[in-house]
Amino acid sequence: MKKKILSLILVVIFALPLVSCFRSDNKYDYDMSKYITLADYNGYEVIVNLDDISRSIDSVLLDMATDYRIKSGDTVYVEILNPCYVDHLKDKDGNLVKDPAGNLIDQKGEKIPALANDNLKIENVCSGSYAPDLEIGIVGSKIGEIVSLKIKLPDDFANAEYAGKEVFMDVKIKDRACKLGDGVTVSYTGYYTNNDGGKKIGDDGKPVTFDSSDSAKFYLGSHLAIEDFEQNIIGLRLTDDKSTEVAENTKEFFARFPDDYGMESLNGQTVIFEVTLTGILEVPVFNDEFVKANYSDYSTTEELEQYLIDNYVKNTVYTHLINDSTVIKYPKSEYKKIEDKTKDTEEYIKKTSGMKFDDYLDYYYGMTRTEYIESLILMEMIYYSISKAENIVPSQEALDAARDEAIEKYKNIYMSEYKKSESEALAAATELVDMDKSVYYENVMYKMVDEFIISAAKVVKNDKTFTSVTEERAGK
Repeated sequence: MKKKILSLILVVIFALPLVSCFRSDNKYDYDMSKYITLADYNGYEVIVNLDDISRSIDSVLLDMATDYRIKSGDTVYVEILNPCYVDHLKDKDGNLVKDPAGNLIDQKGEKIPALANDNLKIENVCSGSYAPDLEIGIVGSKIGEIVSLKIKLPDDFANAEYAGKEVFMDVKIKDRACKLGDGVTVSYTGYYTNNDGGKKIGDDGKPVTFDSSDSAKFYLGSHLAIEDFEQNIIGLRLTDDKSTEVAENTKEFFARFPDDYGMESLNGQTVIFEVTLTGILEVPVFNDEFVKANYSDYSTTEELEQYLIDNYVKNTVYTHLINDSTVIKYPKSEYKKIEDKTKDTEEYIKKTSGMKFDDYLDYYYGMTRTEYIESLILMEMIYYSISKAENIVPSQEALDAARDEAIEKYKNIYMSEYKKSESEALAAATELVDMDKSVYYENVMYKMVDEFIISAAKVVKNDKTFTSVTEERAGK
């Protein structure tokens, strides 16, 4: 059961102040240490892999990514639609005049040479490799978007009939090859290989797969995927054009998993992937401005990175305590109180997800209701036992501040969700908070124990083995 509750550790740690057993006697020196033998925690060694911190930052940035927009320096494929001179011959209604064969004609009645192109490659946008005005005009456009432009073609334009002319045209941004630094979405299927290097065939006569996805999202350069996978995706074009024998957004390739990948069936194995690029994303740059705009408690990248390191340390120690501590027994009184409190969570889950609570626990955490309740009690025992052993007792000043914070929080809820006046909301919030003072006592005490765990740990930082693309883009 201990292994199962590891998946809940983050939820448990942060949810405990809300679902913890609320003791009616408000005795803050509640002794739970007699129910558990704690594993060593003071000076516990935690090895922090800084690569993992970078990956977690890249994952956050990826979640905030938006549709990609064309930039200077990109290489793109466009379709030129309906090109015509500014002085093309028009009828009295303003329509372009064509000859019987459907060709546009100029003021002299002569056929205008075709400029339309359904697959024009423009390398290094804004370098003037095709037409400066057109290249500037498509910057900022999304892939798949059509932009209407009025441009002047250069005097040395390749099509002499259009050289130096002012032209109207619609330009569709067809696709762009993905590159290092892009966020991408892909669909893929991974196949085991046989001794000959081909796809392994199962008893049913079909290739044996080990993984697949219709909507995988990752960041090229963040090492969120194995290196061979990332490298083979770079250069794929975002297109649904099936006119060629092999579409340029699809690729089949060999990839080798690292020896220490973490899955016995894949460690060091060479496999075959079939991948289709389905989207290119604009990933934010990780810098101080990004942190200030998105995190109220932090203003620099260094502060946020330190928070992530501290959180990693804390969770590692609690994982150790969950795995290696010995539960003597789960006190019946605590079990009953938390079981009753769980009913509120059960109603919330049903209201928000439509799932029965037991089904929800099984689906997301692989836990039964009993295991869930015991996991909450276990974390509570760990907190209270450390608090007693280390004499971690909140000051009255800290408790008063926590009470005020809780009252303010619930006051705002009463005002926003229940439309109470400020005075009514304040009275209701005060009554609610003061019904059980152990609520904000536990909020403060748990935070103090967390801080102790972080400060007491022996932290060893492994150097980075790669530079995240987010750091390169931020100019670090």
